[in-house]
Amino acid sequence: MAKADMELSWKLWPPSNETRALVAERIASNLLCFPWSQQKHELLSEADAAEKAKSIEEQAFQAAQRQAEAADNNAGGGQALKGSTLVGLYAKEASKAALWFLKPGSKGLATSEEHSTIDQTSDENSVAAVESVRESVSDKKERAASDFAELDQKEIPVSVVSGADQTEICDGKGVDGDRKEDVLFDISTGERRMLDKAAAEKLFQPVQSQIGCISRVCLSNQSFGIDAAEVAAEFLSEIKETLIEADLSDIVAGRHEDEALKVMRILSAALEGSNLRVLNLSDNALGEKGVRAFSTLLQSQQALQQLYFKNNGISVEAATAVCELLPSGKDLVTLHFHNNMSGDEGAKALSVLIKTATFLEDFQFSSSRVAEEGAIALTEALRSGTSLKKIDLRDNMFGPKGGFELGLTLRQHQGLTEVYLSDLGLEDQGAKSILEALKDNVPCLKILDLGGNEITAAAASHIATCIKEKHQLMKLGLAENELRDRGCKIVSQALIEGHNCLRELDLSVNYLSNLGAIAAGEAITNKKEFKLLNLNGNHISMAGLDALRELLAKCCSGEAVLGPLDDNEEDDFEDGEEDEQSSIDYEDNDPNEDTEKGEEKLDDEEGLDLSLGNLAVVD
Repeated sequence: MAKADMELSWKLWPPSNETRALVAERIASNLLCFPWSQQKHELLSEADAAEKAKSIEEQAFQAAQRQAEAADNNAGGGQALKGSTLVGLYAKEASKAALWFLKPGSKGLATSEEHSTIDQTSDENSVAAVESVRESVSDKKERAASDFAELDQKEIPVSVVSGADQTEICDGKGVDGDRKEDVLFDISTGERRMLDKAAAEKLFQPVQSQIGCISRVCLSNQSFGIDAAEVAAEFLSEIKETLIEADLSDIVAGRHEDEALKVMRILSAALEGSNLRVLNLSDNALGEKGVRAFSTLLQSQQALQQLYFKNNGISVEAATAVCELLPSGKDLVTLHFHNNMSGDEGAKALSVLIKTATFLEDFQFSSSRVAEEGAIALTEALRSGTSLKKIDLRDNMFGPKGGFELGLTLRQHQGLTEVYLSDLGLEDQGAKSILEALKDNVPCLKILDLGGNEITAAAASHIATCIKEKHQLMKLGLAENELRDRGCKIVSQALIEGHNCLRELDLSVNYLSNLGAIAAGEAITNKKEFKLLNLNGNHISMAGLDALRELLAKCCSGEAVLGPLDDNEEDDFEDGEEDEQSSIDYEDNDPNEDTEKGEEKLDDEEGLDLSLGNLAVVD
């Protein structure tokens, strides 16, 4: 490779069109969170926010570009403004423009004269737009963005610069100047490579000049041999004093166990004594041996805020090792375990760590073979705190009793906004406990997923009363249950009034016929932001589908919101097969009465089964 190809390009200004588009997208996202009319407390539509954000970004870019041109003209033989300085101006101008637009009494974007009245806006008030720039760059890195939350609003990565062999570097300055530069070193993009010493040296050599300011490193998606790991270890040893994030996920794919374990030990030793806030060890076949291979790193961490063990094969022994090696979970805000084989005993072992994480906000323990005993241990451990905002326990085997215990836990986490509880085998009993907890104690719920839990129409009124006042609800997932037309209508009627933020409603595979489908369609006709109605896997006739499409064509979002229907079985049910109770209005349906009827029906069915079992066959 030519020397010129090995050199990094440090062109921070102007930003690329892609980066500018991402900045505008982030500004639009921020505008959607604030009322533009202080008197009416109205929120912008997505289309209006996108249009205003594009104008704000253009205004900020042009203001910074004028500064750059003026500096070039005045520089003569001297130095023009640095790219990082211009990006800081860009962010500040975006902040000022956004603040002016949201200012009470403002009639739109600020004019050039009006800009002079807000030039003295404090840096503190500029953080929102600065964060927009910062997060747009992070969003560009899909893999890193999925696991690494933004940790420090004073840091502003402002551009992405490509170097040799897909190495990416993100450079920025702190708002208050307390950190001169903040650099993310990322080799995860592009195709996976089996790295040897020569390939590793080619990756790490170009950034030697930035050693003192690299604070984030992502080595994911590359497979390190022992020689390559030694090169990486030398690099990590030099940057560990400034390092706050380390993504070591998926670094030994395709390696034999002995080699993989040695690579882990080498990298672990290199980072011993670092003061990490984020550590990602996902997608490595760890087991207990792998966890202990990272022992020197884990034992030296005193202030971890985010920890990820996804797809690691964490058994009960490995779970025990994690708790043994980590000094404490007292600073943990995010803890993710996914697709492991922990089982009940592993969940019990990890509950010791979870109990110390009293400030936990984002907890995931999904697809890990946890049944009733493990569910009770996890939910009891989560009662040590009150700060959860997001919980994801999908694809385990909690059962009704595990659901009941989870309901007790959710009552004290009033800040929850996202609740993912699909495929837990909750049944009506467990679901009711959870729904009661959310109804009374979680006012700002945005996402609720209860799919695949064998929930019947007997629990529909509990769903309805839970969600009726949840006007920030954006997504409701009830797929693969047994609501039938009656339950679907009860739930749908609870969504008709308000719920203007609703974007997705999933009622797929619920034994629905035409009545249930039309009820679901009526629930979303007045929702301007609605995106997806999933009714797949039901029993809707051709006539029912035509009526549904005609209904949706007249609604705010149009017929396009109807999801795929490739698994709809048109001929299995006839229209109106559900009994006359399908037409019961939600307002007239008492939850307690509904529960009693459901239990009576269950008793009758059990009695019939028993009677049939006692019949004697007479020749």
